[in-house]
Amino acid sequence: MKGTNFWQTILEFGWHGNLPLLLGSVAILSLLLWRFSAESRETLKKTLTFLLFSLAGLFVGGVFAALDYPTVPKVLYATFIFAQGAAVIRLIGLFFFRIVLSLLHARPPGILEETVFFIAYFIWVMVLLYQGGLNLGEIVTTSAVVTAVLAFAMQDTLGNILGGLALQWDHSLKRGDWIRIDNLEGRIIDIRWRAVLIETRNWETIVIPNGMVMKSHFKVLGERTGEPVQWRRWVWFNVDYSVPPIQVTETVEGAILTAKIPNVASHPAPNCLMMEYEESFARYALRYWLTDLAQDDPTDSMIRQHIFDALRRGGISPAIPSQHLHVTKEGEEFEKRQHLHEIERRIACLSEIDLFSTLTGTEMHELAEHAEFCPFSKGDLITGQGEVDHWFYIVASGQVKICFQRENEPMKEILKLDKGVFFGERGLMTGEPRTASVIADSEVECYRLNKESFTHVLESRPALVEDISRILTSRLGVLERARQELEKESTAASAAHSHSELSAKIRHFFGLK
Repeated sequence: MKGTNFWQTILEFGWHGNLPLLLGSVAILSLLLWRFSAESRETLKKTLTFLLFSLAGLFVGGVFAALDYPTVPKVLYATFIFAQGAAVIRLIGLFFFRIVLSLLHARPPGILEETVFFIAYFIWVMVLLYQGGLNLGEIVTTSAVVTAVLAFAMQDTLGNILGGLALQWDHSLKRGDWIRIDNLEGRIIDIRWRAVLIETRNWETIVIPNGMVMKSHFKVLGERTGEPVQWRRWVWFNVDYSVPPIQVTETVEGAILTAKIPNVASHPAPNCLMMEYEESFARYALRYWLTDLAQDDPTDSMIRQHIFDALRRGGISPAIPSQHLHVTKEGEEFEKRQHLHEIERRIACLSEIDLFSTLTGTEMHELAEHAEFCPFSKGDLITGQGEVDHWFYIVASGQVKICFQRENEPMKEILKLDKGVFFGERGLMTGEPRTASVIADSEVECYRLNKESFTHVLESRPALVEDISRILTSRLGVLERARQELEKESTAASAAHSHSELSAKIRHFFGLK
């Protein structure tokens, strides 16, 4: 039984006439997909494994045919021929959707790809049935009855499929949108034939059936016609009624507008509003537009930090809750100790400045009493170029950078100053506008002194004028050299641009490449 006829039957059964063409096409498509579509490699492996399994199945059917089984070979042949066709359809579809459409810069939704595959498989089944001698008219009539029964039994599934198609066709939702459904908030990563996949900020993937999405009220976050994707956020804080609202809103809004805070849109600009009257304080909100919707809490935190420092710089304290207990005697003692500790800290900071090394203890203590604590967050503008600001700043901690800006050119950094240095002496001593901008390069704590604070010190120590004059002369030299360097860079860039432009005109005039 295992003679020549036995093996010939197996070979004829498994090796049909179109198999060489099929294998050649599969090899070409597989190489192209492996080379140009890395995201399809896992699917490609599974498809090729399925194809090899179907080829092996045909030869198994050939064994049954050689053993003269009447029915089993026909069933196996029909099954594995369909499997081969399905594998080829899958490869052709992958090539079209992942390579051809990618070259055309088109990225259709996943549900469209799955629908096309389903239709192609159905057509392939019809072709095989027709080749098997069945009447397609009878098949269609019978399938209509079967379809009606299945449709009744699979209402939810069909509702999900149709819901997914509707979402894609009317562009209600798309991949990458941030949405809110009831209490769920996240970003859509895919819309499939059965469900919408949503990733939350907590690294969770939520699967919501399409039918449920269609029936629910949902919000697409951060989208407005003709505008970039950005989402309005509110940061709330409370201030006592003793502070005028205009002072609070101008202080906070000015600090946020001048600070460079990541993920905060410049347009519309952030604004500060007084929102409500509470029993013991006024309720305020800083409203801004978030550009990266995944960074909501971190950006809110940075905004709160800038608000807190801006209020402290302005001498404004956040409101104390009404249930807070005040014990007058102990409170006064505590405040006195705190004040003495703060004065000691100021004196220690002032003592590190060579400018004040000749001051007596009494003079140093008097100067410390007039020094104001002034914190800044990273990115805050401490003083602006061209502004008239009669303050003398001493850096107690952190780092600041000195920046200079020429007209119609971007701001450039000149140098950095660390803890223990001072700036602003020119504006304080001469009343002239600031010649450069000073920006906080980290979290910075400063003490600042005004003109009145220096009056008594200069009256008792006239020699300080000469010391300050020498420092001013030295700093002016540094700034002047920086300006000259910027002018050289600007002149060189302008000359290079003119040279390039003129060369291009000459080539164009003479028709040269």
